[in-house]
Amino acid sequence: MKKKIFKYVKEGIILVVSAFLFAVSIYSFVFGNDFTNGGVSGIVAMINYLIRTDKFGGYINLAMNVPLIILSFVGLSREFAIKTSVHILFVSAFLSLFPLIDNGSLQFSSGGDVGKSVIAALGGGAVSGVALALVLGIRGSTGGADILGAFIQRKNPAFSVQWGIFIVNSAIIGISAIVYSYNLDEGKFRFGMQSIQPIMLALIFQFISARMCDVITQGAKTALKFEVITDCSEELSEEILSTLKHGVTVVPATGMYEHKEKSLLICVVKKRQIQNFKDILKKYPGTFAYVASVSEIIGAFNSRT
Repeated sequence: MKKKIFKYVKEGIILVVSAFLFAVSIYSFVFGNDFTNGGVSGIVAMINYLIRTDKFGGYINLAMNVPLIILSFVGLSREFAIKTSVHILFVSAFLSLFPLIDNGSLQFSSGGDVGKSVIAALGGGAVSGVALALVLGIRGSTGGADILGAFIQRKNPAFSVQWGIFIVNSAIIGISAIVYSYNLDEGKFRFGMQSIQPIMLALIFQFISARMCDVITQGAKTALKFEVITDCSEELSEEILSTLKHGVTVVPATGMYEHKEKSLLICVVKKRQIQNFKDILKKYPGTFAYVASVSEIIGAFNSRT
């Protein structure tokens, strides 16, 4: 019982922190810098631009997510639906609270400066990536297109959620080029190179957010996998074990060019050990090896270090 309570409290804290960071990334870096971050919150950013105020951002965000929240409870797992709903509620609450307490210090406004706009996209993307990694780590989501993509995939398993979300975000980003080309003071559209800027800023935001999320969720667990074809499996294995402190798996293999019996050694090492591994292989002429990146390590990878 205590473990369950601790789990719920821990996940609750993570949801609140993630929602706060996600709201900060939207309010402080996206709102007021004439670009969108995609998804429902990106639509909110465009609406805020057109009505010239951020005061209703939280209410608009919640209203637009309500149909998706209902959809998540109807067609998705209860756990996912609850966590996503709580995240949306807190994000909306923070977006409603920030304008009330903000005296101008909470927003990074570029003032039309391209350099500052790029900094806003970079900063917003980084903060958003941290928020995304936190909520994904407890099997929730930020809502919006994520709910729609998950629902469609459940009905059609062959459907790619990533591609679905990409298509939705691409459409929103494309529309943003038109929205932000509208000059509110003049009451008319001004198309030109400035129409490209919202798209580029949105892409920067999306890329940094995705990379930051990957770094947090997988970055510390990445490694390199070597597969080695050799005639000296015993000697090579012993040296890898003693020098790199990582295990080696040996699989019998046959070289079809010479029809000669060989051994296939499989070894996963840390990235910083790649040069040490290469130095070991140089001692065994005729040994053939190739390397591949491993995105995540599960299990007792470091038990021998």
